Amino acid sequence: MFGNVGNNNTNDRNINTKIKTFFGELSSLQLTYWNENISIKINPLTGVNADGIRQYDYNRRASTALTQEKCIAIADGIKKKIIPLIEGKVVPEKPVSIGVSVGTKGSAICVEYKKDDKEIPSAFLTIYTNIGADGKAPQDGIFTYKFAKTTVSEDYDPETGESTDITVEAEFLFFYEKIKNISDVIGTAAHSVNNDAAYKKPSSGNYSATSNNSNGNYSAPVTNYTGDNFPF
Repeated sequence: MFGNVGNNNTNDRNINTKIKTFFGELSSLQLTYWNENISIKINPLTGVNADGIRQYDYNRRASTALTQEKCIAIADGIKKKIIPLIEGKVVPEKPVSIGVSVGTKGSAICVEYKKDDKEIPSAFLTIYTNIGADGKAPQDGIFTYKFAKTTVSEDYDPETGESTDITVEAEFLFFYEKIKNISDVIGTAAHSVNNDAAYKKPSSGNYSATSNNSNGNYSAPVTNYTGDNFPF
């Protein structure tokens, strides 16, 4: 069961680097490097306009962040439980999920691989907020993003126009790679900055720079609100 987690970070830094925003059939998903973490925002879909463009509610969203440790924990679960299903083209009889607690108010992030409403195996990312002592989350506290598939044509023959079309879980695999490699990205960037600073500093013997990359057991709070007052 997902419980409350404490130890919020009191650091005043607020460094953001956009990774990617996806616009899905249920919601939009924004991924951002935030300090040493990955922030996640999900805005629900409100409908489709007259031009067929999806519209999202940017006044309501669930927002939180995953520490490097939790990114690695989820990635490890995906590797063990979900990737084999995707590679083996296995249709799960029941949902397969991996989740971690986030924030301080009984919230969690879960990655799921299950059948969608058309019985097609699909990957989902869900932020659950306001989870009760019984482990249940209210419907208005559930924000879900469905990862889109990409169609790839194999063995295309230009003379006949024939090919074999397959679907790839491209968005989901993109997300997986980002959380799996979070430590390499953050660590390399920090070292690069220190290395650059060392070259710019006047020579006076050995130069040492240290980047404090530790955030302990920090968990960013989860917000489920109207407005935009979250730090990222």
